Amino acid sequence: MRNAVDAVEDASIRMGRLPPPPPYEPDPVASRTVLNENLENEINIIGKKKLLKSKNLTPLHVSGYRLVKWKWLLTSLAMMLTGGLLWLLLYWIPQWKLWFTHEEVGLDRADTILVEDEYKRDYKRYYVVKVKILMHRTPTMSTAEKIPMPKHTGPGFNLVETVRYFSVKKETYLWEATGRFFYPLRGLDFNTPTPHFYEQTGFTEDEQASMRWVYGYNDILVPNHSVAYLLVKEVLNPFYIFQVASVILWTSDEYYYYAAAIVIMSLGGIISSVYQTRENQENLRATIQSTEKVTVKRRDDKFETISSDCLVPGDIIVVPPEGCEMTCDAVLIFGNAIVNESMLTGESVPVTKTVIPRHNRSEVFNDRDHQRHTLFRGTTVVQTRGTSLTSNVLAVVVRTGFLTTKGNLVKSIMFPAPVDFKFEEDSYKFVGFLTMVASIGFGYTCYRLVNKMNK
Repeated sequence: MRNAVDAVEDASIRMGRLPPPPPYEPDPVASRTVLNENLENEINIIGKKKLLKSKNLTPLHVSGYRLVKWKWLLTSLAMMLTGGLLWLLLYWIPQWKLWFTHEEVGLDRADTILVEDEYKRDYKRYYVVKVKILMHRTPTMSTAEKIPMPKHTGPGFNLVETVRYFSVKKETYLWEATGRFFYPLRGLDFNTPTPHFYEQTGFTEDEQASMRWVYGYNDILVPNHSVAYLLVKEVLNPFYIFQVASVILWTSDEYYYYAAAIVIMSLGGIISSVYQTRENQENLRATIQSTEKVTVKRRDDKFETISSDCLVPGDIIVVPPEGCEMTCDAVLIFGNAIVNESMLTGESVPVTKTVIPRHNRSEVFNDRDHQRHTLFRGTTVVQTRGTSLTSNVLAVVVRTGFLTTKGNLVKSIMFPAPVDFKFEEDSYKFVGFLTMVASIGFGYTCYRLVNKMNK
């Protein structure tokens, strides 16, 4: 499945920038927003620092930046004057490149976002992502159509002409202009009263297409990089760049056999790493990719068979009596089902799913509390039973794509939390120390060669 960004790119939308707001001097703290998972359904404003507490997200510190042309030109010139060494350094540390070429501004004026992902207060990982503008246009219309933008407080949508957003780690964050913060894109499962599922009447084909502008297609796409891309990325690793410098040093000092040994060992390591990465990507893609035909209920009480890729949160689907493999997360609203959840839980005994309660409006949907009413993507429905021989078993789609339980599992594989981050930090320090020693040796060798030539 693709996330919202992939769908935007494939649909060939028009990207642009919103007209800038009146200029102002942002407070350094106001340009940072923290997304945290400790609590739900709450936005705290501490001074001028907004703290958005959401579900299923690691703490993210977000800062806004805007490109400064003269800083970009000076940095590009420095890259050329250093023979690409500065470019290589900024490739390894992208946040430095952002600081060299951009200025920090408020999030409402930013065209680039620096995301600081923190793990257990001991390890930080940085991502530099672009802010994009989604504008829905059709070839026959000169003005933008309205896009249903999910509310950050719960179920419901605001119809807007443009959506400002950024994506990181397969998560999409939408801009709330009134509160001046980014919030995560969620499905129909967030802060939703259980009777709300029974109020769904299905979407028309046009309404479903409009929803896909924000949610994207219902698929989970795993990167399938070419061998050339993986090879270049591996070669640019700091360790192998250090090996290249070592080979140059030993060759210049006529240690040809030692330099050849370094080259052979490095090539073996690069080929092994590229092969394993490529094979892991292929295995993961083969495991998660699945597309089925599903029957949806339209707003006019008619039923239509479509591809599961086209499903969006809020669709009403028919779960066939002979069973199927679920391609989304859905809540049962009519009939019962027997489901094999061994793919997710490892439990081989099938479980019975029943309809979700409908009369208590104070009861809010929760994955853990309403698990026995939810059909999860990747699980297999063995059998269904309606209330009569002619009735269909119906379920409301609550999550699609990477928002599903299976999507979260794939994200944890693609972006694992660092385990040996202390070892990784120390290894880079060690490589840096070896680089310093090699630089001293290289400089001394050059000095000796120059003196020898002058004699």
